[in-house]
Amino acid sequence: MRAGRWLAVSGAVILSLISGMPALAASPPVPPPPPVIAGTAAILENLTTGQVLYAKNPNLPLAPASITKIMTALVALRYGPPLAQMISVPAAAYHTPGSTVYLVPGQRMTFGDLLYGLILRSGNDAAVAVAILTAGSVQRFVAMMNATCHQLGCTGTTFKNPDGLPAAGHLVTAHDMALITRAAMASAAFRRIVATRAWLFPGFPSPVTLVNEDQMLWRYPGAIGVKIGWTTPAGETIVSVARRNGITLVAVVLHSIYRRLWADPTALLNWGFANFRQVPLVRQGQVVATETVAGQVEPLVADQSLPWLLPAGQSVGAVQTRLVVGPASHGRGVLAVAIGGQSLGTVPVSIAGGGSRTPGWHRPAAVVLLTAVGSWMVWPHRRQRRRWRRRRVKRTAGEELLE
Repeated sequence: MRAGRWLAVSGAVILSLISGMPALAASPPVPPPPPVIAGTAAILENLTTGQVLYAKNPNLPLAPASITKIMTALVALRYGPPLAQMISVPAAAYHTPGSTVYLVPGQRMTFGDLLYGLILRSGNDAAVAVAILTAGSVQRFVAMMNATCHQLGCTGTTFKNPDGLPAAGHLVTAHDMALITRAAMASAAFRRIVATRAWLFPGFPSPVTLVNEDQMLWRYPGAIGVKIGWTTPAGETIVSVARRNGITLVAVVLHSIYRRLWADPTALLNWGFANFRQVPLVRQGQVVATETVAGQVEPLVADQSLPWLLPAGQSVGAVQTRLVVGPASHGRGVLAVAIGGQSLGTVPVSIAGGGSRTPGWHRPAAVVLLTAVGSWMVWPHRRQRRRWRRRRVKRTAGEELLE
């Protein structure tokens, strides 16, 4: 792929209407009003794309309580020991206040067992043990939590500990918790842990069964996790993820009350599933543009799909797109998708087949060349075999005459 040709494509950002891409109509219908939420802050998003369906004070920093442990688990899974590795419980985890799995210094178990204790029982002692085993100290682990938070794009969240116990400045926003949950749910190990209803934990002196405190797993059809929490400053906090009909939604509610702990996420998820349908704005493998390379037209296709949630009954029209192809892209670019000036996301694109193609006239020439080279390499061997066969026939005939 010649850089000059790609530069020519990217010299001006291409605004185009790609046929076959559904989008919002000019006057879309409005979905029914969302439910009234008791929590001070809340958000409902499409977990796959981050599309916001509902928000209430989404950027208000509030105490998170034990939903902090979603970030704790995320950092531990990224940077900690393998889940199957045997570990010894560090002494600093002993007698951590609040919820606990009653760890004993020197107790042996797998690192994965600690994460089940962290999530299912919300063990604060497990959180301290996970932090020390991952980073060497709680302080270094908290620094890793905040660095990861920054990498994810969180703007209103600061962690002061790995357990969620009250601490000055330990604050999150509903928007940031949805971002953190989206990143955590990308891990198969995290999804498996948070969806587990019960786990046989190697307690001391005998194993105990931990039952997941997230009752949404039993109460809500389609629920697949994630975490609840409570402290006096935080009130009730919850992050819930559910999947129905190919749509995965995440509901975050902060600073709520106990009698609404399960009702608020249930109401938000029900409203989202009932009033939105998923439409692929761009489909994987869809041709979004073409480019001429060495005299041959090459299709640019989407490397992945871009699903979008539309209010039920909403019609579709044309999507505005920007195709951005850099001079050093080597056959790759980005398709930015928007409707009415609102950015909906980006999709990576590349030449169909994974790269630049050899122009058509090169193919027969290559076949002829390879055939000629192959014949030239094989011909001496064939000639030698013919000579060997003639000699063998003569020798056999001579042996027969002697007999």
